[in-house]
Amino acid sequence: EIDRVVEHLRDGFGGAFDTTRIGIGGMSAGGMATLRRLCEPHPFVAAAIEGTTGDLLGLYFPNDGDPGEHVAADHDRAAVERIDTLTHLGGFDPLPLLALHIDGDQLVPLDVQRGFLGRLADHYDARGASRDLIRLETFRDTGAPYEHAGFGRYGNDAKNIQLGFLTRVLLGERA
Repeated sequence: EIDRVVEHLRDGFGGAFDTTRIGIGGMSAGGMATLRRLCEPHPFVAAAIEGTTGDLLGLYFPNDGDPGEHVAADHDRAAVERIDTLTHLGGFDPLPLLALHIDGDQLVPLDVQRGFLGRLADHYDARGASRDLIRLETFRDTGAPYEHAGFGRYGNDAKNIQLGFLTRVLLGERA
């Protein structure tokens, strides 16, 4: 779906949109879809994700295949592996990535995200890119439901961090 939106922005508005400087992002499951999308050819030059991970196997099967205690539903391991970002990381071209997360996230534990970002940083190294392109910002005791969505009392701070990141990466010196 996103490819058709980008095509329409590029072709349907008489050049009003510069599609050489677009980012992609998502929160929770949307962040998982964002990370997986970045494993295929794409036009994006930056990404911002919130409360998510690219390690779905680690999220859903953290203990040698046993479901995680925080997971509310059973998942077919083969189906999860097919959509797992880590399974398809070879196609992930390094780009600036901002990850926002809450320390006590009860749905996507921060340690799963830290593990994914560490493996992603290793992938950046192997591709000759700086691991400093990956930035993790965390918040604690936000008051958000399940410490997962919206950053609670830090929502404005999270928005400003993301705005600053996207402005710097997408607009550069014109910002």
